[in-house]
Amino acid sequence: MEGSADTPGIVPRAIEALFKQAVDCNHAFLISFSMLEIYMGNLKDLLVPKPTKVTDPMPPCLSIQADPKGEIVIGNLVAIEVNDFNQALRLYRLGCRLRTTASTNSNLTSSRSHCMIRVAITCFDAAERRRETNKLWLVDLGGSERVLKTKASGKRLDEGKAINLSLSALGDVISSLQRKRHHIPYRNSKLTQVLKDSLGDDSKTIMLVHVSPKEEDLCETICSLNFATRAKSVHLGNEDTTRKRKGKLQWQICSKR
Repeated sequence: MEGSADTPGIVPRAIEALFKQAVDCNHAFLISFSMLEIYMGNLKDLLVPKPTKVTDPMPPCLSIQADPKGEIVIGNLVAIEVNDFNQALRLYRLGCRLRTTASTNSNLTSSRSHCMIRVAITCFDAAERRRETNKLWLVDLGGSERVLKTKASGKRLDEGKAINLSLSALGDVISSLQRKRHHIPYRNSKLTQVLKDSLGDDSKTIMLVHVSPKEEDLCETICSLNFATRAKSVHLGNEDTTRKRKGKLQWQICSKR
């Protein structure tokens, strides 16, 4: 996700492409950047430095709420307005440094949390006197861990359990979406609560699954591919919503001719 200076990862490349498109567009845009992690089932703002002294104030707790439209809102999450790609990249690198990592038998710098980047884009259409805001979520999920393989204990074991539980909850949501069930268990974890809008009718979602070429990781690779297959079969949205949106766009085109 992060990459290096010579070979940037998905996050820097996506944000850079976003700013290039904004420059080429005739409309005015306001772009804000936020970054958080879900560690041990708790939300933590990665753009707020950790207190270094006992007298330093504690950062406000983040909360998951729904606005009057039913959209997910992260209460107290810092959103910083960014004017160019380099400013956004500096914030991203700051957040990466503050993310919780630790050494394990599988990885020297193993991520112990799920990292979530939110880029909010507000478009101002002067001619239509209209303002519209959309969100881009870039999510780096913590890897599922097998205790027998990592031989984790104590705090590392608790961290691994928390990651596995939230990934299991995400799997339950994907299964429910796949089977088109009326009730989707978004509230079973903080991860799925935050991602609710990204898995809804009006969203577009891309999942990239990382697998290992090593023979000793065969079991994890098969599980990851099975997870990806289930996710691939999910169709977001419904025909009525798509038909209404298409009709609305056609009406807008005709009215401008």
